Amino acid sequence: MGLPLDSVTHRISYRGTLSVPSVPAAELYGRTQEWIARQFEDSREVIHFSDPARGVLIGRAITLAHGPLTEGLQARDFLVNFLFCLRFIDGSCTYEFTDLSYPRNLITSATSSSSGGQVADALAEWANQHMTSRISTAEAQSTRTPVELDLAADANYTAKGLPRLRILRDARGIDTAMRGLVTSFSQTLGVKP
Repeated sequence: MGLPLDSVTHRISYRGTLSVPSVPAAELYGRTQEWIARQFEDSREVIHFSDPARGVLIGRAITLAHGPLTEGLQARDFLVNFLFCLRFIDGSCTYEFTDLSYPRNLITSATSSSSGGQVADALAEWANQHMTSRISTAEAQSTRTPVELDLAADANYTAKGLPRLRILRDARGIDTAMRGLVTSFSQTLGVKP
């Protein structure tokens, strides 16, 4: 499906080293903090471990993915949660975006056309937004579904073993979103194309 897989864990993994010659590790670290502050709504909730002396930043964030319109399937926007680990030395930064997952949302079985159903749906939507905004809490961390489980589910493949269009659309959306983050990050660091 075109998603990069780690050769050992067989999980989706975006990894690389960004070269920024003549830029000290401390400056790269500072540029990264600026990128995180601009990229994510509450950077204090995103960063889980920060060690400027060792040149390490680790955190968990959420980005919006867009599964494009595909052969009769509607386009869809969805959230992807990921772990990032960034390491800095003079002149370069190594990045890892791994542990991709979907936030598990509350679903109601109420009929939306009834007033009770509308209230239940509104409460579920509020709870989902509230959970997403608190991504570093234990509650939010335990309500994630790894992307690989969804991609590997039998229901997402035809009897001949071919991936269904929905899964191809979502994989394309995930890849575009994650590569967009890498591009944005490399531009902030000052990587020359």
